[in-house]
Amino acid sequence: MLHKLFSLFLFLLLAQFVQGQNLVPNPSFEDTDVCPVGIGDVEKATGWGSYSYTPDYFNACNNY
Repeated sequence: MLHKLFSLFLFLLLAQFVQGQNLVPNPSFEDTDVCPVGIGDVEKATGWGSYSYTPDYFNACNNY
């Protein structure tokens, strides 16, 4: 019983110091190379790309 309690305490103590990592570059699409001029211009967002032009990327810098 004491071993389980100590293990739980140690786990909770160490869990406070663990940091996650951001696996998605530019998750908010705020960093752009240039303003998109069409609907399928998701590659204009820094760190993003498309293989079939299906995702749409709308940005406030364009007025289409």
